[in-house]
Amino acid sequence: MQKLDARQIVPLTSEELNQLRKDSNTQEITPGLYSRALLLHAIDNMTADEITDAVAVAKTEAADRLSAGAREAVSHRWEK
Repeated sequence: MQKLDARQIVPLTSEELNQLRKDSNTQEITPGLYSRALLLHAIDNMTADEITDAVAVAKTEAADRLSAGAREAVSHRWEK
């Protein structure tokens, strides 16, 4: 059995984190190990096209969040 000696931080919304904690609790496992199980399952079972589609959605959502954050920053700057 391999030692789990590497770490990866994954940004989540508060709602996503709450759902992750709730779901992992029902499985009686930590959120980290639950996430690992889901990740490994996805890697083993998703096709390359499915992964590409999921990555495209994640990229779009990240760009939308950045754009919204930039718009908010500009509005705060000019409200002074």
